[in-house]
Amino acid sequence: MGICRGYYIDNIAFGHPHGKGVDNKIKMQVESMGEFAEISLLYLEDIPIKTIGKIAKRLPFCSTNRDYSKLFKKIELPDFLYIRRVNLDLKFILFLKKLRKKFPTCKLLFEIPTYPYKGEMLAVKGAVPLYIKDFVYRQFLRFYVDRIVIFDNQKKLFGIDCIYTMNGIIVNKYNIIKDSMDNRDSINIVYVGALGSHHGLERIIEGMRVYYEGDKKTIKKVVLECAGDGPSEEYYRNLVEKYNLSEYVIFHGYLNENELNELYDKADIALAPLGMYKIGIYMGSFLKVREYLAKGLPIVTGCDLDVFNKYPCNYGYNVGNNDSIIDIDGIVQFYGELRSKYKDKHELSCEIHKYAEMHVDYSVVQKPIQDYIEGK
Repeated sequence: MGICRGYYIDNIAFGHPHGKGVDNKIKMQVESMGEFAEISLLYLEDIPIKTIGKIAKRLPFCSTNRDYSKLFKKIELPDFLYIRRVNLDLKFILFLKKLRKKFPTCKLLFEIPTYPYKGEMLAVKGAVPLYIKDFVYRQFLRFYVDRIVIFDNQKKLFGIDCIYTMNGIIVNKYNIIKDSMDNRDSINIVYVGALGSHHGLERIIEGMRVYYEGDKKTIKKVVLECAGDGPSEEYYRNLVEKYNLSEYVIFHGYLNENELNELYDKADIALAPLGMYKIGIYMGSFLKVREYLAKGLPIVTGCDLDVFNKYPCNYGYNVGNNDSIIDIDGIVQFYGELRSKYKDKHELSCEIHKYAEMHVDYSVVQKPIQDYIEGK
């Protein structure tokens, strides 16, 4: 069998891509697939609509206005199609039906980046009708989709066999943090990502409040630095101001790549989302966690992480997937014990980077997908 030919299909709203993190993830995913297949990235674009259209698309038998015709014309004799999840509706199901009719031997894979996704969808204002419609039409996927690619350990979903894998990155695209910032007198925690309610930063801000209520001269200095923005940013900033923590909790907003690398170089620990319980997520496959590991940073997390569960290590500290206040002393103790096992911070970072190469590089995580596409 020769090299397979396929297409990666992503849905973008009104010609605009996702946030930078997701865009980078998709580009790396496609680049990695290019190692075993001839693959092109295509976009299923939403068509701009007026207010009445925005209302209509929420009705049971109306659909989001997407340019299926333009996309369909670009697909030529594929061996496989890899489609990233969209909100399901009648026109999308009919699009799958048309694909299946024209390319009956094509392997059609449907990736669901987050499952269950109910909480994530319903966290968006006005999304209830869209979720109900998605719930109805996902029952029809089994007639056209061959495999669902999922980052949750499900054998079958919506009557379709699953390929279980994890989010990945191309690890060698990330430089290990510099070892020049080794400072045993303080601990710098970095959080990079959206500032939304389900990211749960109020838990660590409350923990910092408790931590600094004692004698500041007798405890190790702990600083939290946040890069990113989002709907809960003002709430988090107000908490920090209320508790007089501006010296210890710093918001940088959006940072470019060079600025972000400088922030990473100062960091000792990275922070994963802390409030996923709010949207019903109890096992995380966060893209940002992969980046943290590639940079060589140990991680504090609020929910189980798939990579740590599958490949146990001592680089993670789980503070529980609930609304409890985080014990900063526990983080200090975790980091101290971890550092004591290595001669310096650089050695620790190199070991974590190697762990990332072994377990979250795309060459590893996409192997089950490659095997299915190639018929192994």
